[in-house]
Amino acid sequence: MDATLYKIAKSGSVDLLSHISDTNNGQLLLTTTPNKNTALHIAARHGHSNFVARISDLCPFLLLEENSKGDTALHVAARNGDVLVADELIKCAQKNDLTEEMLRKRNRGLNTALHEAAWSRDHSFVELLIRVYPELVTLVNAAGASPLYLAAEEGALGCVLQLFQKTKGLDISQDYYSGPHGRTPLHAAVIRGHLGECLPQD
Repeated sequence: MDATLYKIAKSGSVDLLSHISDTNNGQLLLTTTPNKNTALHIAARHGHSNFVARISDLCPFLLLEENSKGDTALHVAARNGDVLVADELIKCAQKNDLTEEMLRKRNRGLNTALHEAAWSRDHSFVELLIRVYPELVTLVNAAGASPLYLAAEEGALGCVLQLFQKTKGLDISQDYYSGPHGRTPLHAAVIRGHLGECLPQD
């Protein structure tokens, strides 16, 4: 990746982004770092939602680009708990009919962005993703863990509640409750000592 583009993405300057796009026919926007991060990955990591919105409009296919770890920009945003960035990514995906494909993308550990958000204990991010695409709750990662299992394992009551409440009435598979070695989210909460945290209190 050109050093200038890297600096612009890191700074979040939309004006400089537009200038690069106009003067280079957008080709520079397609370059990556040695770890295969695009300018969209970098902007997402630094929380620049306006930059994310603009570059996603210019190059929508960047929404699906993976870095060397298999992470999309949405994975990066989920790990950072940046709902504003995620919202812009989703809006652009919806405009370009890429929503399902982007949300179902998995990294090297077969984690979706929902897995990452549940692991990070970010209930606002979890709520956003399952509101847009509830079927994500049924996808398990390489360890055989569902997002609900990970949330229970981390003692993330807010995430557990979102995963329960937002999927009521859905015809979803048993994978919703899946964990490694046949364990359930309840097993995870007990093993990690989070049972009290993962059960609503009166």
